[in-house]
Amino acid sequence: MKTVSIISGSVVIAAAISINTIIPASVTLNVGDDGSCVNKVGSYGYGKSMFSLRPKKDAKGDFLKPSAFWIGPGEYHLLIWHNDRINSMTHFRHEQLAPFTYGEWHDIKQVDTFTVSRPSTMLFFVVTPILAIGGYFLSRFRRTSIALFVLLIFFVFFIVLGFSLIAETIATLPLLAGIGWIAAPIFGSSLALKRNASSELV
Repeated sequence: MKTVSIISGSVVIAAAISINTIIPASVTLNVGDDGSCVNKVGSYGYGKSMFSLRPKKDAKGDFLKPSAFWIGPGEYHLLIWHNDRINSMTHFRHEQLAPFTYGEWHDIKQVDTFTVSRPSTMLFFVVTPILAIGGYFLSRFRRTSIALFVLLIFFVFFIVLGFSLIAETIATLPLLAGIGWIAAPIFGSSLALKRNASSELV
């Protein structure tokens, strides 16, 4: 049980550190950058916005691919036209007057450079101790704790999968947070079992 505590605790700490080190505080995109840079926005977990856009070509006549991200706050989006290079970027606010209808674009700005900030990691640091405490107290109800843990794994898996599918790339930030959240209740449970074992020895 001591080994489980060390491993799970290390995973939680590693996830917390990685979120603030592996994932940069921001990423700056520039017109002319490699087209793969667009995936950096998706790695933060920002989902792609679905807009019906007319095809667009570059100066050579090659078709460009549109990637639009909802980046907030509010209904602000970043539209990037790219192929092997970023061709252009548009920052705008989208207002949808009614569900399932075409909205209107406002505050439209053509930009040559744009910085996307890492989403707040506060949720990770709030949820992680809650899950650890939950694992600690649920360890006495073994069947219940196992069932809830399995549900947590499926929940985290589908959340990360959903972010990755929407962003069309590996959503690194949600993935790291999910790993920490899975390890947290294991850590709490192992501490409780370790304490119970010590009490029985006394």
